[in-house]
Amino acid sequence: MKFQNQMTDDEVKFLFKDAHITFDHYYKYMFTFIGHETLSHRYKIIAQYGGNHDDIYKFEVDIHEPLSFGKFGLESFSFVEIYKYDDMNPPTFYTKVYEYIGW
Repeated sequence: MKFQNQMTDDEVKFLFKDAHITFDHYYKYMFTFIGHETLSHRYKIIAQYGGNHDDIYKFEVDIHEPLSFGKFGLESFSFVEIYKYDDMNPPTFYTKVYEYIGW
């Protein structure tokens, strides 16, 4: 079953243009970055880059320097999920509102 986005790509690009994400972990040729943004609601952004050994060697990661989500561009990531904080949804308290599957 395909996930039904609650935001368009353009809305994500506009709302999160100033958001910053930081390196979280590496697993099987994939760099994962996580960021939090508070607009009218609290959001959690999970963005992944990579997929095979060629991809990760083209990308420089600084674990101490956050990336600008807007500057880097949605299409640069291989996978993006955005969650909205929801205090009625324990135990994670986040509900997925957007999913992007890139290259």
